[in-house]
Amino acid sequence: EGTQNGFDIDLINQLKNKLNIPLLISGGAGRLSHIDEVCKKCKFEGLVVGAMLHYNNSSVKDIKDVMRGNSLRVR
Repeated sequence: EGTQNGFDIDLINQLKNKLNIPLLISGGAGRLSHIDEVCKKCKFEGLVVGAMLHYNNSSVKDIKDVMRGNSLRVR
């Protein structure tokens, strides 16, 4: 969505409960706290954070560290 104001947690959870396919989350990441929140409150198979990296709001290492800190597998 491009606002970088965080993920729509309610929508993500509604979709995950209805879908039987892998869920990739995109749109909303602007800060590491947004990633931490979505990791804690949602189940998903992939996370897209393009603008966050494009505008140098964070690094790949920092994002992976937050995800690992939430016991998620990252490559």
